[in-house]
Amino acid sequence: TPDDITDWQKIAKTPGNKETLAGFAMSRGLDQSVLQHYATTKGELTTVGKTRLLKAEGHQFKPTTPDDITDWQKIAKTPGNKET
Repeated sequence: TPDDITDWQKIAKTPGNKETLAGFAMSRGLDQSVLQHYATTKGELTTVGKTRLLKAEGHQFKPTTPDDITDWQKIAKTPGNKET
């Protein structure tokens, strides 16, 4: 759940933390491989994890269009862009 993801983030980023992602997953009855899909062992969110939390907060995403892809290609090819 989103709460499991945010709880893991807090625990993993706590100074002196000894809990492992595997141990945390086991204590919550979670599949470790699924949790790793959303967060790293250091508590950082993956791209999928960021999206999951945004959706849990009510953010809605629109389908990607061909124009979106073309725009992204232009941004990605621009020297010094801050998006890639």
